Amino acid sequence: MEEIKTENQELSKIEQAKQQADRIEKANQEFKALLDRAESLKISDMLGGRSEAGKPQEKVEETPQDYAKRVMAGKA
Repeated sequence: MEEIKTENQELSKIEQAKQQADRIEKANQEFKALLDRAESLKISDMLGGRSEAGKPQEKVEETPQDYAKRVMAGKA
């Protein structure tokens, strides 16, 4: 009886491993599809003139302390 039980356990472990491998493969395919989509969107943005380089930087208001440091450093 032990031989039959051992063989069944080994088969079930093999089946579990196959199922896990199938799930991993499916997840990899889904991830690749999402990555391809993100890449094509990024390319479309760049070709459409919406890249990061063309965006103006937000102006940060200078505090009195920063102004004083800049003036004292001679960068006025």
